Amino acid sequence: MPYYQVYIHWKDEMGARWGEDIDFSVGQLNELINTIKKGVPILLKGIKINPYGITKLEIWKTDERARGKSKTWEWIPYHGENVTKDFIITLPTKPHLVNKASDRKRIIKITWDSGLQISKGDEVEILRGIIYNESNIRASLMRNITTGREERSSIDDVLSTRSPTDIVPPIKGIVERVEVRPNETKFDLIMGVGIIEVGLGKLLKESSKFLDKDIVANCIYKKDAEDIVTSAFRILEERIRTKIGASPECHGVDLMKEAYHPDTGKLGFGKTKAEREGLFHLFRSSILFLRNPPSHRFIREYAEFEIFEMVCLVNLLLNILEKSQVKQA
Repeated sequence: MPYYQVYIHWKDEMGARWGEDIDFSVGQLNELINTIKKGVPILLKGIKINPYGITKLEIWKTDERARGKSKTWEWIPYHGENVTKDFIITLPTKPHLVNKASDRKRIIKITWDSGLQISKGDEVEILRGIIYNESNIRASLMRNITTGREERSSIDDVLSTRSPTDIVPPIKGIVERVEVRPNETKFDLIMGVGIIEVGLGKLLKESSKFLDKDIVANCIYKKDAEDIVTSAFRILEERIRTKIGASPECHGVDLMKEAYHPDTGKLGFGKTKAEREGLFHLFRSSILFLRNPPSHRFIREYAEFEIFEMVCLVNLLLNILEKSQVKQA
């Protein structure tokens, strides 16, 4: 008899969270999936999960019970099979005039008061505003996921024939075109490229014009988060070795020391010693904290968008590497 192990990422008022439950029978698993499809809250080890907040769901099949195994979620991937694709899991979407799930990109024109701090490529979430029609909104409350800033406009305090209302669920997307005027800011919000709507692979493809060509070629079509992260760092290490003439035996933190140590490194970037020390620790820490774990284990503690952010960090490090100068001997 097979046993099914369930792993879920979700978001709620407490932020991004993850959890798991183990040893489902096929009947119990199908009942769980049907409950999720209906949008009914589920209990996972006593924790209530709103299906509308689910961002990632994995199903693993094992021949043995997982209960009682040491380090259960390290044991499962080595003794089981990821069978998520064998189940039709349609995550519920709350109906809304302008926030219907779609595989196609849609452009929404967003208007804001003056003084908005926003840039092309930012991922934002519109929480409140005046909806004129399905492609035109005057926003009054917005969260910039990229920068972590929450912006609030003054139109909530202005009496008018139409007042802002909460947008549930919030509208998420990527900022593409920004137009700053004396009294207002306008920008195009591209829906259908946020991580919740379409997943990590689609987000990487949609962002390919902003990413290094080797990351686009070697990371976008990977299926597993671990492969995506390690491939991105492999590109970084190979570029560094080529630039400083290091051998293949030099890798990881030793390679970062060889390249960017503020006193003995072969590459220079930064106007002060403090900046060079900081840059060295940035490269070294990225290896220790981000590259090494997925090289040795499954990194289930990260949501898909956080994997994308790791790729973006590697992209930044590649840009810094390109600007770095080889020191004269």
